[in-house]
Parts: sequence; C-alpha cells; structure tokens
Amino acid sequence: MDAIKAKSPNTDIQLLDAHGAAFNNDIILQTYTDGTMHVVHINPIDHSSRVITTEKNSELVEQVELLPSVKNIRLSPNPYDQAKSAVPAIMSAAGLGNPSLARPQGWCKLNFLAEVNGEHARITYVLRDGHIDVTRYTGEDGMNQRSAFLRLHIFHGRSPGWSARNTWSIFIDIMAIAMVSWAVTATVLMFGLENFHAMTKM
Repeated sequence: MDAIKAKSPNTDIQLLDAHGAAFNNDIILQTYTDGTMHVVHINPIDHSSRVITTEKNSELVEQVELLPSVKNIRLSPNPYDQAKSAVPAIMSAAGLGNPSLARPQGWCKLNFLAEVNGEHARITYVLRDGHIDVTRYTGEDGMNQRSAFLRLHIFHGRSPGWSARNTWSIFIDIMAIAMVSWAVTATVLMFGLENFHAMTKM
C-alpha cells in the first residue's frame, strides 16, 4: 500500500479489512543442474519450500536453426492487419455497435514443413508480430512418455480447421459430460430407490 501511495500521492487509497490479502499460488522458479530441470516452489507465507525434479528427457530434440539470420518477416498485405481492420464490420454485423480499437489477444501461428538447403525444416510464422522460426525437422516430437501424458490434459487453443486436436477436445468434452451424468443419475437412482422402498413399506 505504501508503495502504491508513493506512486500516486494525490489519490486517497485505503486498505479494506473485509477481505484479507491472500496469495493465489506459491512462488515458482525453474532452474537447471547438469541439464536436469528443477522446479522450486516457495511458500510466500511460511517460507517453506519444495523442489520437484524433472527427469532428463532422452527424447528431447535439439532445436537447430536453419536460417538464423531470418527472425522476422513482413507480409504484404499483412494478414493480422487485415484481421484487425475487419473487426468493426464483424461487430456491426453482430449488432454490437461501434467497437474500441482492437487489441491483440492470444497467438495465432502458422506451422508448416519445408526443405531448406536439402534439410527438412519446420517453419512457424507468428501472425501477430511476424516472428518466424525455421528449425530442423527430424519427425520426432521431443516428448518423453510423461510429457506426452501431461499434454493430454493440457489444451491451448483450437485449430480453425479440423484436426486431431479438435477430435481430442470433443472426446474430452464427451467424457466430462458422461462423468457428470453418471454422478447425477446415480444420485437420482439412489434417492428414487429409497423412496420406492419407503412407499412399499407403507
């Protein structure tokens, strides 16, 4: 509070005790020793700590840049600028009036394979800022079994076109609905049977 007041001395700022201050997570830091990754969790309240060591990934693929001099490209017309300029028309068509200036949110990337000087390469182009990565492609995903299983529970974004990611997300949604339905129907059946037995005893 003192630091905030010092930055804005002409503003009346008062701390409210109705809701106590609370951390939302540990302080989490990542470090390496001899190529092994360690994640250090520090409890900001009692200062206790724990270290989670991640096993070395024997399948880790070294990212070899094939075009280190190419870090950013500018397309004309720029697809991201075109998308931004289309926002007012999209909002108007949706009946939502005149929008404010559209600001970037999230990262849309274009991934494709190519051949660079006779070597297979994976090229990633970031629409938002034109950043580009050209790395050697060996056909390996670079994930060990643990990483692959963890990935099954983490989903970031959905492809505009149909892909295996979309199929997996639908499968997860179906499983979630099935599990909730299973619990609800079991509860209904349990109470229904109790009422049925109570009625038959009368």
